[in-house]
Amino acid sequence: MKIIQQARLFLQQGTSDKVYEVDLCEVGTNEYVVNFRYGKRGAQLREGTKTVFPVPLAEAEKVFTKLVNEKTSKGYQAIGNSQAPEIGKAQDTDTSAQKSTILSYLEKAAQGSYDESSWPLSRVVWRAGEMRWPEAEAHLRAIPLRNEALFDYSLAWALGRCGSAESAEKLRKLQQQATPPVSRLATEALSLIGSEADHQQLVQQTLEQLPESIREPIVNQQPDTLAKKLSELLIELKVEETSFLSLLPRVSDQYPFVMEVLCELLPLIPFRPNYFHQVRYLLKAAELRDDTRLYGTITARIDKTDEYFKIPHWGDYAYLDGEYINN
Repeated sequence: MKIIQQARLFLQQGTSDKVYEVDLCEVGTNEYVVNFRYGKRGAQLREGTKTVFPVPLAEAEKVFTKLVNEKTSKGYQAIGNSQAPEIGKAQDTDTSAQKSTILSYLEKAAQGSYDESSWPLSRVVWRAGEMRWPEAEAHLRAIPLRNEALFDYSLAWALGRCGSAESAEKLRKLQQQATPPVSRLATEALSLIGSEADHQQLVQQTLEQLPESIREPIVNQQPDTLAKKLSELLIELKVEETSFLSLLPRVSDQYPFVMEVLCELLPLIPFRPNYFHQVRYLLKAAELRDDTRLYGTITARIDKTDEYFKIPHWGDYAYLDGEYINN
């Protein structure tokens, strides 16, 4: 994802100090999205999008300008500018200087001489994957596993985004990690860059993990039946075991209609415990795969859905369905 335009705004009224950031990003060939972040200055910002699906540049620019103008009309000003918002071309994040620095850090890490005092290695690895630099692959493969969840997760992410079939063995080792999120992401990455044999094996293993009522319409290529069965389980019966939901992207390359059915279903399922846990996995899989439709569908739904938990300031309890439960 490449930032094309960016506006960083703030609003100070009395004791209130809020920020609002808007990004126009390129996510594919003539495909653009407009995302925003907002909240109290210094606090974690909430995120959202104004484009459920990618749109052409001209349309994205209109959405971007309209949103910025709406905010400035309410008193927001550009950070570092008391006159008018700073709306302009942002620098390409893939600069040669940045690339050279990241690659040199990774090379040192592979040699065991990287000093993490300035920048944690997990962030360096993540950045390489974020930018999809294929030159980083050899260094990433040479870096020893640490059995540290954050680092191993970042490594699986990076290999999935800038690796090739040569990195499959490294991902298989990550699959065997005890931490489920690492193993899950490594599996997703392997489904992207593994050999045809790896891919076929993963598809078969995934199909075997799915409930029979979901597996059969996929294998028999019956999208209407699949949509009906998923709706029965998730919306009508509200089943507690929903892990099959996050497995669906792994079979979508062989059965493309699965993703169509999933994207049509996501706006309808409840974003609550048992369900949202799997939605988070889907969101990360969409980001790994650069699946803009799945990513946009989920983020748009998140933006329009109120938070489910309410955490009081005076105790370790969460408010859920009319009662307080211990965290």
